[in-house]
Amino acid sequence: MKEIFAFIGTEHTQSHSFNQSLEYFRDIIGDNSTKKFTSESTIREVVQNSLDAQLDMTKPVEVIISSTSVQKKDLPGIESVFEHIKSLNPGNNYTLEITDHMKKLEKLSTIDVLTLEDRNTTGLSTSKTTDVLTPYEIYAYNTGIHGASTNVSEQSRGGSHGVGKIAINSASDIHLMYFANHDENGVENLGGSVELFDHKYNNKSYRGTGFLIENTSLKDRIPLINKDFHEIFHKSTRGLKIIIPYIRFTSDPIDIVKSIINNFFIAILKEKLIAQVIFDKQKYIINKDTIKNLVNDEKIYPTDDEDELKIEFTPRYLQAYTEYDAQPIKVELPAKYNESYNFDLYFMAHDKEINSGRTAIFRSIGMKIEDHKVPGKVRAPYTAVIIGGPNEDEYLKTLENKSHTEISAKSLRDKESQNKAIKFINGIEKEIRKVIDENLSVYDQPQGKLNTDELFYKANLDFSRVIKSSTQTIEIGGDNIKINKRVKKESRSERKTSGEKASTPESKRKRKPRKLKTTSESSKGIFVMQPESIKRAVAGTYEMLEINFLDIDEFNKIDSVDISLKVIDGDGKEYDDELNLIKCYEEISDYKSGDIYKFDEDKIYDVKIYNKKINLIFKFTNNGNRSLKYIYKVGINNDIY
Repeated sequence: MKEIFAFIGTEHTQSHSFNQSLEYFRDIIGDNSTKKFTSESTIREVVQNSLDAQLDMTKPVEVIISSTSVQKKDLPGIESVFEHIKSLNPGNNYTLEITDHMKKLEKLSTIDVLTLEDRNTTGLSTSKTTDVLTPYEIYAYNTGIHGASTNVSEQSRGGSHGVGKIAINSASDIHLMYFANHDENGVENLGGSVELFDHKYNNKSYRGTGFLIENTSLKDRIPLINKDFHEIFHKSTRGLKIIIPYIRFTSDPIDIVKSIINNFFIAILKEKLIAQVIFDKQKYIINKDTIKNLVNDEKIYPTDDEDELKIEFTPRYLQAYTEYDAQPIKVELPAKYNESYNFDLYFMAHDKEINSGRTAIFRSIGMKIEDHKVPGKVRAPYTAVIIGGPNEDEYLKTLENKSHTEISAKSLRDKESQNKAIKFINGIEKEIRKVIDENLSVYDQPQGKLNTDELFYKANLDFSRVIKSSTQTIEIGGDNIKINKRVKKESRSERKTSGEKASTPESKRKRKPRKLKTTSESSKGIFVMQPESIKRAVAGTYEMLEINFLDIDEFNKIDSVDISLKVIDGDGKEYDDELNLIKCYEEISDYKSGDIYKFDEDKIYDVKIYNKKINLIFKFTNNGNRSLKYIYKVGINNDIY
């Protein structure tokens, strides 16, 4: 029987653009217009899933990555893929550009292919004993489902188990991938998927995902027996082999070598992972014995390129992890959570000439989650690596984004869970800052001061006027904050006879916020708020801020923003380095909801807008400066830099 890619039928087409997750990973990989691509997101997903499926825990997982080419006719079901691609009807110009590029590729006869094969892994079991989906069925025919694992160490693993498979599709110019599986019974199967969007083909409507099957009904879901196909589809040992045709990213093996080392160097040093990268006559073996030489190789990690130094932290991470002893740190959450988390911190201080401080956060399996910027210490001369155990892994996983490259509270919807996550992240940062301060006491010494006498005098006058004339003032009594309404003194224009409309002087008309230019075409922008939209009041250890968007059309449908604060003097000149919110404020919360917001040196994140207003309560630290004047920049779509 002839193999084809089958799509699930539907009564009506609804979506005429690609899956959002697919778009997300496409953006990470690169842009066809610039021809700048990276393998990192694809390599992370594949290697992570291989580590998740480790068979013999006493031996490392092996991953072999190879580049080759095949004839188009050797790709199973490829004709059916292009038949569906040609029937796509894009809903916007961006999608049209991608589909037009896909259609042009049908003319190619020789196709570039990347293969990623693992060994010492379980593979995907095809044994069917109950009505529960087998691991093979989950991976082959489903998205968004996490297969249950019987492995007790599952909580310490990355484990997208098919959810991250779309990252592999995104690495292909036509969103096509195959996988060859060799299971525990020696059975070899071949599967595959292609990610398009809803479309009509031969007068029938179909969903966007196609699955490789024999020319039978998709309902039967009978795994395709892997025989008589081109040798690149063969899998002789137990495990999984990914085959990506029409590969998008660079054929430079160094990019792939760096992707592996950057994200898995601890797994390699712990002998949990060995990797081979084979491109034509070039072959790189990455293991605990070769990794240091590879990191010291100028061709892989140049040291004479300033731009490269700003990006590549791996050589410094490796040095910190291998040459410095672990320091235990403990993150204790507030009593109501009754939880604490323990990490090992590998800390290295270095010369002040290298002024980019980063902390690599790792899972215990040896995979990096992110290069974390500790607020207030981004320019400190240090490098650190932090790694926890299974308990810490389990909680970190709930905070990761879909590509496992960042931890934040944004992905959590429950407010209490968000507040807990903010406390957790702030707790990690607080402990790391302690270690930084202990080791870099010289770094925090004053390097010169701004003369702020005039600024303080004018700011105090402004604060007094706000407190006296504002319609809302704050009273601090015990632990309570009370808002008193104050009747505003009637102006002369308001005392005119009834029915006579007072004229509004030109200088008193409400001004629109000034929009700054941004580098992204999709961005909605950054707005500098006008003084008449801002109300501030300070009383005791608290400050209250109100930002009013009532007459600003750009914020009609916006429910949250980021707020950046910059110190200004009496002439309106900005001073970038004069404010550190972390040193000035102990906590920033929402007056309406009580939510606690995450903030760093000069930015408050994901602030909610209620009835076109923002009302924040700032709690000063003991050393918090109450006499600074600010300019407020409000960013939509995280556009504040």
